[in-house]
Amino acid sequence: MGRKAFSLAEILIVLSIVAILAAIAIPQLHKYRDFYAYQEYASSLEMTVRQAKILAMERTTNIGVCVSDAYSVRVINMGVERDASICSGTPISALNIKDADRDNTRFVGSGLSIDPRGFAIQSGGVCVQNTRLNSHLLVCVSRFGSIKTQRGSGPCPSSCS
Repeated sequence: MGRKAFSLAEILIVLSIVAILAAIAIPQLHKYRDFYAYQEYASSLEMTVRQAKILAMERTTNIGVCVSDAYSVRVINMGVERDASICSGTPISALNIKDADRDNTRFVGSGLSIDPRGFAIQSGGVCVQNTRLNSHLLVCVSRFGSIKTQRGSGPCPSSCS
C-alpha cells in the first residue's frame, strides 16, 4: 500500500526553501518599486514641461513651470505680462510626489517660463531626484525653447549646462 501524505521533514524542507527565497526577494521588490516610482515621476516631469510649452503656444499666453516646494511642481498661466513671477497667476495643473515616496524623492530647480512663441522668458530647469537610487533627471529649457533632459547619478545639478 503506497503513502499518500507528506512527511514532516518534507514539509519543513519546502517551508525553509520558501523562506530563503522570500528573504532574498523582498528587499529586491522594494528596490524595483522605488525604481519604477522614480521613472514615473521623471517621465511625468518631462511631459509636464513639454505640455507647458504647447499650452503657451495654444493659449497665446505666458506659461510658468514653478517648483512650489520639494514635493510639487505647478504649471501656471502667467498671463501676458513678461516680467511676472513664474509662480504667480492661475494654476493649470500640478505634479505632486505621493506621501509614500517623499522620503527619497523630491523636486529641485529654478523653474522656467515660456512665451506664446515657444521661447523661454526665463530659461531654467526642473529636476527630480531620488536619494535612495542616487539618480536624477533634469529637464532644461533653453532661451530659444528647446527642451533637453539630462539623466545622471547623485544630486541634481545646480543649473542647466
